[in-house]
Amino acid sequence: MKASVGTVAVIGALSLAVWTAVYVFNPSTPLTQAETVIVVGVCAVLVFGFKWVVSSITKMRGGNEPHS
Repeated sequence: MKASVGTVAVIGALSLAVWTAVYVFNPSTPLTQAETVIVVGVCAVLVFGFKWVVSSITKMRGGNEPHS
Protein backbone atom coordinates (compact mmCIF):
# COMPACT_ATOMS: atom_id res chain seq x y z
CA MET A 1 0.00 0.00 0.00
CA LYS A 2 1.52 3.27 -1.11
CA ALA A 3 1.13 6.24 1.22
CA SER A 4 0.69 9.76 -0.08
CA VAL A 5 2.47 12.73 1.45
CA GLY A 6 -0.80 13.77 3.09
CA THR A 7 -1.22 10.34 4.69
CA VAL A 8 2.31 10.42 6.07
CA ALA A 9 1.71 13.94 7.39
CA VAL A 10 -1.50 12.87 9.15
CA ILE A 11 0.25 9.87 10.71
CA GLY A 12 3.08 12.12 11.91
CA ALA A 13 0.73 14.77 13.28
CA LEU A 14 -1.44 12.20 15.06
CA SER A 15 1.63 10.50 16.54
CA LEU A 16 3.01 13.84 17.71
CA ALA A 17 -0.35 14.71 19.29
CA VAL A 18 -0.41 11.41 21.20
CA TRP A 19 3.21 11.82 22.29
CA THR A 20 2.52 15.39 23.46
CA ALA A 21 -0.60 14.33 25.36
CA VAL A 22 1.35 11.61 27.16
CA TYR A 23 4.12 14.08 27.98
CA VAL A 24 1.68 16.75 29.26
CA PHE A 25 -0.25 14.35 31.48
CA ASN A 26 2.83 12.48 32.75
CA PRO A 27 5.96 14.64 32.29
CA SER A 28 8.09 12.56 34.65
CA THR A 29 8.12 9.59 32.27
CA PRO A 30 7.88 10.53 28.57
CA LEU A 31 7.59 7.80 25.96
CA THR A 32 10.69 5.76 25.23
CA GLN A 33 11.88 5.09 21.69
CA ALA A 34 10.17 1.69 21.63
CA GLU A 35 6.90 3.15 22.88
CA THR A 36 7.09 5.92 20.29
CA VAL A 37 7.49 3.32 17.52
CA ILE A 38 4.38 1.55 18.82
CA VAL A 39 2.44 4.84 18.88
CA VAL A 40 3.44 5.60 15.29
CA GLY A 41 2.46 2.08 14.22
CA VAL A 42 -0.94 2.30 15.90
CA CYS A 43 -1.54 5.72 14.35
CA ALA A 44 -0.62 4.34 10.93
CA VAL A 45 -3.04 1.43 11.37
CA LEU A 46 -5.80 3.86 12.38
CA VAL A 47 -5.18 6.18 9.42
CA PHE A 48 -4.95 3.39 6.84
CA GLY A 49 -8.00 1.69 8.39
CA PHE A 50 -9.97 4.92 8.14
CA LYS A 51 -8.90 5.36 4.51
CA TRP A 52 -9.93 1.77 3.75
CA VAL A 53 -13.37 2.21 5.36
CA VAL A 54 -13.97 5.47 3.48
CA SER A 55 -12.83 3.83 0.24
CA SER A 56 -15.14 0.85 0.81
CA ILE A 57 -18.13 3.07 1.55
CA THR A 58 -17.41 5.19 -1.50
CA LYS A 59 -17.22 2.10 -3.74
CA MET A 60 -20.49 0.72 -2.33
CA ARG A 61 -22.26 4.01 -3.02
CA GLY A 62 -20.95 4.21 -6.58
CA GLY A 63 -17.88 6.32 -6.00
CA ASN A 64 -17.17 6.89 -9.69
CA GLU A 65 -20.22 9.15 -10.10
CA PRO A 66 -19.58 12.90 -10.19
CA HIS A 67 -20.64 14.89 -7.14
CA SER A 68 -23.11 17.74 -7.63
